[in-house]
Amino acid sequence: MNTAIYDKEDKLRAIHYPDRKLHKQQKIKGSYWLPMDDPKEGDVQGFWFVCPCGCAELYRIPVGMKMKPAIGWRWNGVYDAISIEPAVEITGHLKAKLTDGYWEIL
Repeated sequence: MNTAIYDKEDKLRAIHYPDRKLHKQQKIKGSYWLPMDDPKEGDVQGFWFVCPCGCAELYRIPVGMKMKPAIGWRWNGVYDAISIEPAVEITGHLKAKLTDGYWEIL
């Protein structure tokens, strides 16, 4: 069953998928995939996520581990309580924060 998980404050849990193929198949809103090839501080990787609004679109943004690349977002380096800064904005569609493993639509 493909269901999203919410906490008591109605924030959407960002579910980490270690398997990219399964992530693309299930498309649970707010879920994400990041390569788990032992990233080092300063590495830039593709952060793939299913839009937390529920539209089921899959997006990719560049994230830097514990640093913000010139074009991209800063990732805290944690998979199970992931944070991305600044807020993710998809022009004309969505603006959301991902903090400590939960999405918040702004």
